[in-house]
Amino acid sequence: SAKVAGVAFISAVDATSSFATMTVATTVANLKGADDLAAEAAAEALTQAGVVATKLGLTETAADTVQASIDAFEAAADAETAAAAAATAEQEGEQAALDAALASRTAKAAADAVINAAPEDAEAAKTAALSQVDTVTFAGTPEVDDTYSVILNAGTVDEETLTYTVEAGNTILFIRDWFETEINDNGGLSLVTASQGTADGKLVLTGDTPGDAFTIAAAATNVSGGTDDNTAVAAETIKAISATDTLSTVEVAAKLASDAAQAAQDAKDDADQAKIDVDAAELAAETAAGATGANDVAQDYLAKATAFVAEVDASVLDAGRALDAATTSSSKAAAQAAVAGASAADQQALLYDAYNNSITSADGDAEAQALRAETAEDVAEAAADVTLVHAAAMMESAIATAAKGVEFAAGSGGETTVGTMHSTMVDALETINTEGSDVAAALQGVIDSVNDVLDITEQEVTVTLGGTIEDGDIYRITVGATQAEYAAKTVDGVLDDLAAVRDGLIAAIEAKTAITDVVDVEAGFGDGEIVLTGPYDATVPFTYSVSTPTEGSDTSNTIEAAETGLEPILLGIVDGMTEAKSIASSIQSAVQDASDAAGLARQAATDLNPTTLALANDPTGPYDAGEAETNLAAADDYVEIAGAKADIAVDAAALADAKSISAEQAVSVAEAVQIQFEQFLAKAAQEELLAVQRAAADAVPIAGDDDIDAFEDTAKTFDVLSNDKRTDGDTLENPPPSIVSVGSAANGTVEIIAQVDTVTLAAGSPDVDDLYTVTVNGIQLTYKASGNEADAAAVAAEMASVINGNLVLGEIVDATVGSGGELVLTAHYAGEALTTTRDDNATAVETTVDNGSILYTPADNFFGIDKFTYTISNNFDPPSYSSATVTMDVETVNDAPDVYDDFARTASDNTAVTVTALFNDTDVEDDDLSIATVNGEAVVAGGTVTLASGAIVTVNSDGTFDYDPNGKFTELAAGDEEVETFTYTATDGEDASATAATVEVTVTGSNDAPVGVA
Repeated sequence: SAKVAGVAFISAVDATSSFATMTVATTVANLKGADDLAAEAAAEALTQAGVVATKLGLTETAADTVQASIDAFEAAADAETAAAAAATAEQEGEQAALDAALASRTAKAAADAVINAAPEDAEAAKTAALSQVDTVTFAGTPEVDDTYSVILNAGTVDEETLTYTVEAGNTILFIRDWFETEINDNGGLSLVTASQGTADGKLVLTGDTPGDAFTIAAAATNVSGGTDDNTAVAAETIKAISATDTLSTVEVAAKLASDAAQAAQDAKDDADQAKIDVDAAELAAETAAGATGANDVAQDYLAKATAFVAEVDASVLDAGRALDAATTSSSKAAAQAAVAGASAADQQALLYDAYNNSITSADGDAEAQALRAETAEDVAEAAADVTLVHAAAMMESAIATAAKGVEFAAGSGGETTVGTMHSTMVDALETINTEGSDVAAALQGVIDSVNDVLDITEQEVTVTLGGTIEDGDIYRITVGATQAEYAAKTVDGVLDDLAAVRDGLIAAIEAKTAITDVVDVEAGFGDGEIVLTGPYDATVPFTYSVSTPTEGSDTSNTIEAAETGLEPILLGIVDGMTEAKSIASSIQSAVQDASDAAGLARQAATDLNPTTLALANDPTGPYDAGEAETNLAAADDYVEIAGAKADIAVDAAALADAKSISAEQAVSVAEAVQIQFEQFLAKAAQEELLAVQRAAADAVPIAGDDDIDAFEDTAKTFDVLSNDKRTDGDTLENPPPSIVSVGSAANGTVEIIAQVDTVTLAAGSPDVDDLYTVTVNGIQLTYKASGNEADAAAVAAEMASVINGNLVLGEIVDATVGSGGELVLTAHYAGEALTTTRDDNATAVETTVDNGSILYTPADNFFGIDKFTYTISNNFDPPSYSSATVTMDVETVNDAPDVYDDFARTASDNTAVTVTALFNDTDVEDDDLSIATVNGEAVVAGGTVTLASGAIVTVNSDGTFDYDPNGKFTELAAGDEEVETFTYTATDGEDASATAATVEVTVTGSNDAPVGVA
């Protein structure tokens, strides 16, 4: 016996005599003791100390991480400020370019009037006159019942007023468009035509008749109690100019164009400064992202700063194009002023110069628009590249998630499908990283594979009970439209605890078939947990709700429900991939649109060829105004086409940029899903570990003592496992237990009997290729008949040979052929359980000797109480053991007496002799013996038996025989001998001796007196 409980040891013995044997049996197995538990506790303490140290290390780096994130955030904010400044400069430059273009057109019109109008031709002068252009700007916050008004020729007899009252949902843009429609389509104001200005609230009013002047006023009222910020401002942009005033008008317009060009230059300078600022911000963000401890947050801010750099670059380009356009317009206006102020002799040369400059300018404008479109194409492609980077990052996150899923699903039915999902994601990532690939199609493949996993994934909801329970508290769970409830109660003075409420609620749910038809219910890991599971259905997921108990004075008790399975996480992946697919599809379309538009803009710029548009008479012939107008109109068309296509490209680039930002957000979603999945797996792993530990604890065997009755001199086979249980009271199974050792009995021998399974095969001779399949402990063996087997016994012999030759099965069973041709499988190690199943041509499997059987053989003639111990294993990994005592009550059995041969001699052939037959006979129980039979004939005391010789045997009550020769040996001469024998059995009053003893009587002849004969 171990001196210290829980400390194991191994014993071995040996004997040198060829006849002597010694055996060792573990009568009480070592169980885990305090030393082992203390060692484990120490190891756990060391582990926890390591965890604490790790946490301290993480804490030390946390400050670095936070600081890096703050620095990156500030840099991104600076970049955003620079981007806003660049955008403002871009808008100012574009407005300046528009102002310069308007001034240039005014100068041209006025110059044309100077050249073409004769003072004496009043009608021609009127035709050459300019129409007045005024603008009205609406602003503020439109609120219901606010009003906006435009007044034509206020204070005159021709005054007209048009007023709009704001309705719910109106915007400044809507109000501006209402006035445009009302004036143009419904005649809201006479004398003018309305058009849209460059801003949402700007309305342009142009006189219908050139040369006729008018006045415009505007007003706005704010509803009582509303925001007092509404305005409506009218401004005169171009006066109605008669032909006689055109020269001074040309000069003024040229000055306006020059001022606008300067404004465009200022805007370009501001944009350049914004570029310097945003580059500095990007550098700061890069520094922060590369600092010690920087994490994904800092990287995200770096990405934002980089995006702002792209925006500023685009603004700088637009500001530069605006400056070029304004400068060109200013040059045109100056040229028109020169023409208008020149003498008639010089005007033709100046007209040719102005025309050529206009064509050159148009060529430059078309080129600028083509460059703008190509820049937009570059921006779109850059955004697409960024999006692909985000998509790749998203896919890498999804792959990491799926890889965890493969590990989690190992050994389950979903392993293959989850593995397919993982491989599909890997393929998708490769596709994303391939230039010119169809990213949307690759992502759709991922969506399909995740949906395949969803098809085998159950929807899982965990209901958690908590708080203080009071008698009468009612807990309710509703699935679909069916409710189950349980009221806490007190039984025998004991109030339900969480486990009791949980079990009661589960029972209530199981009683509702409308619920159990939809979901399965089982107890969760904790005392207050209930788990509902049902097949995932994307179209009709099962719905659930819980009701918080309110009975009693304590309202701290709770019942909560949450989706805790894999299904919501997979749905998150699907949602993220679907959004990514939409982004990829949109951005690919945007890039294509930008590319197509850039190509068309470039084509328009190429088609605008100054050489082919040169005037036929240039430079010496008369100036052909008609040809000039036609060519200039064609040039304007090319510029307009290039501009329109550039606008399309810019819009596509903006869409691509927006989608790029969305892609960044999608990456965050994917990373969140990955984190959620890892948390799910960590929880599942923890619960699995705890479940394994609990299962191991519950499965610890408790061997039960056995009381067995037996009979003297009779071996007894019996099962000791039938009353052995797990700690939780369940039967020991899955895996089945085994007897690992038995102790010695003081008055008998103990032997573990190996389990025997008998497989009966189909009768008759098999056909070629008939299959015989047997599975033992999960290992399958299939025998294919050759057709040469005569019968089932021959098949069994072949299968036995194959099984015994199998390296694995041969270590589990010994296969033989039974007397009836059966395949007999005997456990290789006594005490190890077998699980045998059959298929195909094997008709039956029967366990003919159960596992757990023990053979006890009492010592000869022993009766009374004998004991021995046995130890079982639950065959878990690691296994647990338990020992119990078997008490054998060996009942005494009456032993028949043993009789032995007897010998007697009579000195005369006429003299009787007494044979003490029972003197040498024995009885184990020392019972009194008596003669039972003589020569097989039953006798009693005082009875006689006549032997074949005629001699008479008399049975005496004292167990002796009187042998009387009865004169049958008188013919013997004196001194001659003759031996006579007879047999007898003895009885102890209950049983007769099993065998008969022989009595041998030697009769010696004597000299008999003569007898006379008459």
